[in-house]
Amino acid sequence: MTQGVISGQLPKASKSVQYGTITLTNTTSNTATINSVNTSNSILLYLGITNDDGNESPPYEENLVRIDLTNSTTITAYVNTNSDNTLVVNFCVLEFDTDIVKSNQKGTITLDYSGSELSDTVTVSSVNTNKSFLSWLGCTTDISNHGENSPSSNLGRITLTNSTTITANRGYYYADLIIGYQLIEFN
Repeated sequence: MTQGVISGQLPKASKSVQYGTITLTNTTSNTATINSVNTSNSILLYLGITNDDGNESPPYEENLVRIDLTNSTTITAYVNTNSDNTLVVNFCVLEFDTDIVKSNQKGTITLDYSGSELSDTVTVSSVNTNKSFLSWLGCTTDISNHGENSPSSNLGRITLTNSTTITANRGYYYADLIIGYQLIEFN
């Protein structure tokens, strides 16, 4: 698979497309309600985040958000530490016809501060990498025990390394970093 290029073809048969936002103020989670979807045939896309904090170096643990398709009608957004900042995260849910999706897997990968982890992997059920799409669902971080507000510790990336492995990476390890993912394989 070539880096930075989507290979293969995405299916043409989408059943529904829903866009939404979730606002977090003084809370560590909040939800949005969507029209009911079949979660086995749906993928959640993270479309970005804004905050109203004018601070030049706001704490990452108050500003990084992870999202999840919690059930057929609920999207949940998580932030590690509540603050009086207003965070707004945008998302899209794509639901495909039943015969389009072969498998759908989701979860989190934790890069642990105490283990000085710059990289970690998660094993998934085997997929055809030419017919699969990996979705970044955001990340949350905890610097409370470590005192470091470093971008290289708090920002990560994910890669579908091979048919059974997703790898998460970051530049440094001054915080616990939890990255959400969803892997969908098409027929």
